[in-house]
Amino acid sequence: MQSRRDNNSDYVFDYQGRKLDRINNKAWRKARVVTGLVDVRVHDLRHTFGMRLRAAGVGFEDRQDLLGNHAGRITTHYSKVEISRLIECV
Repeated sequence: MQSRRDNNSDYVFDYQGRKLDRINNKAWRKARVVTGLVDVRVHDLRHTFGMRLRAAGVGFEDRQDLLGNHAGRITTHYSKVEISRLIECV
Protein backbone atom coordinates (compact mmCIF):
# COMPACT_ATOMS: atom_id res chain seq x y z
CA MET A 1 0.00 0.00 0.00
CA GLN A 2 2.92 2.36 0.64
CA SER A 3 3.83 2.13 -3.03
CA ARG A 4 0.40 3.61 -3.89
CA ARG A 5 0.99 6.48 -1.45
CA ASP A 6 4.31 7.28 -3.09
CA ASN A 7 2.82 7.09 -6.58
CA ASN A 8 2.77 10.42 -8.40
CA SER A 9 -0.33 9.49 -10.40
CA ASP A 10 -3.45 11.64 -10.27
CA TYR A 11 -5.44 8.45 -9.68
CA VAL A 12 -5.62 6.04 -6.74
CA PHE A 13 -5.96 3.14 -9.15
CA ASP A 14 -4.26 3.43 -12.49
CA TYR A 15 -2.52 1.44 -15.16
CA GLN A 16 0.76 2.98 -16.28
CA GLY A 17 -0.43 6.41 -15.16
CA ARG A 18 -3.79 6.21 -16.91
CA LYS A 19 -7.09 5.97 -15.05
CA LEU A 20 -8.96 2.69 -15.08
CA ASP A 21 -12.16 2.93 -17.11
CA ARG A 22 -13.69 -0.17 -15.56
CA ILE A 23 -13.12 -1.34 -12.03
CA ASN A 24 -13.99 -5.03 -12.20
CA ASN A 25 -11.51 -5.90 -14.89
CA LYS A 26 -8.39 -8.04 -14.92
CA ALA A 27 -6.20 -5.23 -13.53
CA TRP A 28 -8.50 -4.71 -10.51
CA ARG A 29 -8.71 -8.44 -9.79
CA LYS A 30 -4.92 -8.76 -10.07
CA ALA A 31 -4.36 -5.75 -7.78
CA ARG A 32 -6.59 -7.35 -5.14
CA VAL A 33 -4.58 -10.59 -5.31
CA VAL A 34 -1.19 -8.82 -5.21
CA THR A 35 -2.18 -6.76 -2.15
CA GLY A 36 -3.79 -9.71 -0.36
CA LEU A 37 -7.18 -7.96 -0.43
CA VAL A 38 -9.03 -10.53 -2.49
CA ASP A 39 -12.39 -9.98 -0.76
CA VAL A 40 -12.28 -6.16 -0.88
CA ARG A 41 -14.85 -4.47 -3.08
CA VAL A 42 -14.88 -0.88 -4.37
CA HIS A 43 -17.93 -0.42 -2.16
CA ASP A 44 -15.78 -1.31 0.88
CA LEU A 45 -13.23 1.32 -0.10
CA ARG A 46 -15.95 3.97 -0.28
CA HIS A 47 -17.14 3.06 3.21
CA THR A 48 -13.60 3.20 4.59
CA PHE A 49 -12.94 6.54 2.93
CA GLY A 50 -16.20 8.02 4.21
CA MET A 51 -15.66 6.76 7.75
CA ARG A 52 -12.09 8.03 7.86
CA LEU A 53 -13.19 11.44 6.62
CA ARG A 54 -15.79 11.61 9.39
CA ALA A 55 -13.33 10.41 12.03
CA ALA A 56 -10.92 13.13 10.89
CA GLY A 57 -13.61 15.75 11.50
CA VAL A 58 -14.29 16.55 7.84
CA GLY A 59 -17.63 18.35 7.58
CA PHE A 60 -20.72 16.82 6.03
CA GLU A 61 -20.76 18.95 2.87
CA ASP A 62 -17.06 18.33 2.22
CA ARG A 63 -17.56 14.58 2.70
CA GLN A 64 -20.51 14.73 0.32
CA ASP A 65 -18.34 16.42 -2.33
CA LEU A 66 -15.39 14.09 -1.80
CA LEU A 67 -17.58 11.00 -2.02
CA GLY A 68 -19.36 12.40 -5.08
CA ASN A 69 -22.80 12.01 -3.52
CA HIS A 70 -25.74 14.24 -4.38
CA ALA A 71 -28.14 12.96 -1.71
CA GLY A 72 -27.26 13.56 1.93
CA ARG A 73 -28.71 10.19 2.91
CA ILE A 74 -26.10 8.41 0.77
CA THR A 75 -23.26 10.43 2.31
CA THR A 76 -24.49 9.42 5.76
CA HIS A 77 -24.63 5.79 4.63
CA TYR A 78 -20.99 5.88 3.53
CA SER A 79 -19.71 7.74 6.58
CA LYS A 80 -21.39 6.15 9.58
CA VAL A 81 -19.92 6.89 12.96
CA GLU A 82 -17.77 4.26 14.63
CA ILE A 83 -19.28 2.62 17.71
CA SER A 84 -16.29 3.68 19.83
CA ARG A 85 -17.13 7.32 19.04
CA LEU A 86 -20.74 6.83 20.16
CA ILE A 87 -19.60 5.23 23.41
CA GLU A 88 -17.21 8.11 23.97
CA CYS A 89 -20.06 10.60 23.47
CA VAL A 90 -22.26 8.84 26.01
